[in-house]
Amino acid sequence: MQPTAAAITYANSACNHSPLLVNTGCDDGGRIHFSTNPTTHTLVSSSLQRCTSMKQLKQIQALVIRVFASEQHLYSKLLAFCTTSLASSLQYAGVMFEHIVAMSMEDVAALSAPSFVYAWNTMIRVYANGNMDPARGVLLYVRMLERSIAPNNFTFTFFVKASASLGSLLLGRAVHGHVFKFGLERDVYVQTALLHMYATLAEEWESAFHVFEKMPRRTAASWNTMIAAYARRGCLHEAQRLFDEMPHGCKDEQSWTVMVDGYARAGDFEGATALFEGMPVRVMKTTATWNAMISAYTRASMPHDALSVFRQMQMAGVKPDKITMLAILPACADLGALELGEWLHVYIDRRMMTTPPVAASSLREQRGHPLEDYQ
Repeated sequence: MQPTAAAITYANSACNHSPLLVNTGCDDGGRIHFSTNPTTHTLVSSSLQRCTSMKQLKQIQALVIRVFASEQHLYSKLLAFCTTSLASSLQYAGVMFEHIVAMSMEDVAALSAPSFVYAWNTMIRVYANGNMDPARGVLLYVRMLERSIAPNNFTFTFFVKASASLGSLLLGRAVHGHVFKFGLERDVYVQTALLHMYATLAEEWESAFHVFEKMPRRTAASWNTMIAAYARRGCLHEAQRLFDEMPHGCKDEQSWTVMVDGYARAGDFEGATALFEGMPVRVMKTTATWNAMISAYTRASMPHDALSVFRQMQMAGVKPDKITMLAILPACADLGALELGEWLHVYIDRRMMTTPPVAASSLREQRGHPLEDYQ
């Protein structure tokens, strides 16, 4: 297969000095011959970094097929683009993945190549993320084993996430068994994934704590997962104990937000406020942190306090999001604060946000109410 003129032009444009393909003349049949320079592999990667559309990707793929037909790692890079770029195409990624699998059938040594395992991991990650199709991710893992391809720590990180999305305890325990089978039970990333899986499964937070206790090294993510598991179940004493034990270097905005939200949901506004106001300067209050306080006051029918926190949020220069709007508009409706409600509606329109149905209903309810003092 000859690379198209468009493919050559695009790929060569990725380098400033040395072209990817050099025309070395024609054979007797009039076919153009190309040779590569020593930095060709790097330049292919550079072309992919500059690629912004599926059309350009297909041009680069034509080049790879013509010049690097057996270079599996380049196909894995093409696959990664299909699943992570703004111009991603899951359907095309599936076709490319099957092509990579077919290539491996002709080369037994390719089965153990890192780039080949990376390709499987890429597809499992895609199906696991965002609850797109976790069952398909699980089936890919089974298919991987059937082909005698050894999973690595990244495989299990994604596979465990897919299993957690399905909410099956039986599958979760089977996954945990496979982690031991492949000797990855002490890998910090796999342990964190298992911890999250057990923490999200109903009635399995004690198993999560068992995994947490055995972790040789705990990351901020593992601490936050365990604290959130206790806080969601209203076990604030245990959540606070872990929060106090957590190394200061690990405490980030998520750690504080989880605790603030936990106390606020339990109706302990004094505890929530103390944590909220006691956040150290190095930890920035994110939109999620402010939302936790605003939402809590709105749920507790304390609109004055909700609006007060919202004003503090504005003065702090933190931009509200859809969740903020969903929380603050009912407070405006409760107080008949039509001016502020209309301002929020304009804010949503200008930033092309989709007004949540409940928020839109709250705004409609305000119309016809007198403007009251909501300071």
